[in-house]
Amino acid sequence: MRAIFLISALACIAWLSWKEVLRFGEADIFNPRWEIVTTFPERHEVLALWGEGDEILAMGGYLSADKQFEPDFYKREKARRAFILRSQGNSEEWRKVYSGRGELLSVSSPVKKTIYALGVSSDGEAHQKSFIVRSADGGHTWVKLLDPPTGTIGLAFHGAQAGYSWSRDQIFHTADGGQSWQSTFSALELGDGLPPPVADKNGRLWAVGATALHAFEGRLRIRVLPLKPGFRPELLSLDACGTPWLFGRSLAEDGERGPLELLALTDRAAALQQVGAIARPRLLPVHSHVSSGEIFLIASHPEETPPTTYLYTSRDRGKNWRRESPALTRGVRAPIFLKDGTLLTMTSIRRLQRRRPQARGTEPVQAETCL
Repeated sequence: MRAIFLISALACIAWLSWKEVLRFGEADIFNPRWEIVTTFPERHEVLALWGEGDEILAMGGYLSADKQFEPDFYKREKARRAFILRSQGNSEEWRKVYSGRGELLSVSSPVKKTIYALGVSSDGEAHQKSFIVRSADGGHTWVKLLDPPTGTIGLAFHGAQAGYSWSRDQIFHTADGGQSWQSTFSALELGDGLPPPVADKNGRLWAVGATALHAFEGRLRIRVLPLKPGFRPELLSLDACGTPWLFGRSLAEDGERGPLELLALTDRAAALQQVGAIARPRLLPVHSHVSSGEIFLIASHPEETPPTTYLYTSRDRGKNWRRESPALTRGVRAPIFLKDGTLLTMTSIRRLQRRRPQARGTEPVQAETCL
């Protein structure tokens, strides 16, 4: 009887946590520019977001109440369950559309309605295995694919069937929707704090190593752009034309960190060139988005107490930057910019928030011109 009462109490708490005193579309009283979408239940860790219009997918992993205090770390990891929740249009109703072992870490959506998500599961004995799930109907239903190459830590698709995955030292390509993978046979160091690769709409994958930026097309490495000596890359983005934009900084001989620099492949030059900088040596870039005539950068200030995160904007292709105030509410997790410029992000208190583009100003921006 006591066990039944305990389970009922836990279920009630979980339900109440889902129905926290927040309504869909309510403005955040601490930052009115942000709109509260929902607050997820306790023990649900959202690690990746996807959105199109008012439709949103939230994915990650959770632990059931009876496993939350499991003393054995590996048993606790084995008990983690992956989930995908899908919003039902412009409402606060969410539906669980996928559940399985492990947790989902990242998402790639190359074309309308086609979505791939990468996850990892544990066998309870310190061994982890990657897996990929795919949706062909905008996230309503999901199918688990054959296992990707061993050690896969990321993926980026550029077509409904074509895309890339990578481990810490190797890049792979698929042309059949992840049913099989072929190695590019190009050794790279993709771990140790280096930014993850990104794929453009033309089928190229851009991957930055410690000394150069590499471009792949299918299984072929087609370009190598050397970085200047002493430059440490920190964040890699692509604009709508597929041009790479790289944030990083140079280190002096005494180890002092320089300002955050922005490099770009301007005019299809043979090397990356500096186009701008932010004179804050401790600024840590988190996420960036390059749109038509405008660049957005989410960056944290670890030297502040408590550490704060801000949104920086540039309307002259990185030459000058403006820090928007106030700081982003309660930290930033899994940020994503949608095609219309809407910014979605999770906060440290499991809250999903949205910032629509008109909140960033109504000044006209220049049209994108691809070279």
